[in-house]
Amino acid sequence: MTITLTDYSFALPDTVAPGVTAIRIVNRGEQMHHAILARIDSGKTMADVEAMMAQPNAATPGWVKIVGGGGAVDPGMSNVTVSDLEPGLYVLMCFLQNAPDEPPHVALGMVHPFVVAGERGTATMPVASAEIRMSDYTFDLPTLTAGTHAIRVVNEGTEEHEIAVARLPEGMTFEAFMAAMTPESEPDGVTVVGGNGALSPGLANLWQVDLAPGTYAVLCWVPSPDGTPHVMKGMAKPLVVEPTAM
Repeated sequence: MTITLTDYSFALPDTVAPGVTAIRIVNRGEQMHHAILARIDSGKTMADVEAMMAQPNAATPGWVKIVGGGGAVDPGMSNVTVSDLEPGLYVLMCFLQNAPDEPPHVALGMVHPFVVAGERGTATMPVASAEIRMSDYTFDLPTLTAGTHAIRVVNEGTEEHEIAVARLPEGMTFEAFMAAMTPESEPDGVTVVGGNGALSPGLANLWQVDLAPGTYAVLCWVPSPDGTPHVMKGMAKPLVVEPTAM
């Protein structure tokens, strides 16, 4: 399943078969975007979703499960996650902003429903080569070497969490990055390489990525019930990817 992101819309199939699905997002816009994927309980409609989005500071209702999608990527970048999609109504949303005083992309039209229906596919979940565990408010990160990885991401916390991953340029420390970054932009030379879209408590899926050697920042921008992004509560850690041994 390929999802094309532009300023400010999603392009994707209207119907997708249930089962294990690789979700590839490709950012063709000029702004950074992500694709947060929500599963909507039976009996609820897009009118209910729109009413929910009209209350941006309200807690996520129980009839919505945040099941992943794709973490933020810079223009021209792509990201792949793997989810086991159950039948039903799903909605993709982008909550990023271009500036603090501008509306989130979802308010500019970056919201798109689709239906999971039909015969279940036969694909099986890839075997994970590493695991990232999220909790309130920290990450348990693996030791990684450069190369392709299938990383299981699991939310063991009581709130929704995500992994948003940025590669730092050579010479930039994690501390310098944290001092300079904002929710809307990253310091010069930093590349936002994706990650796993937000997950409701108890859920998990896979992030597939080819990591170059270097230092990365792993962050969670999901807001707490009080509106404070989790990164401001300490949910940010460095990840050093070592060169592959020869």
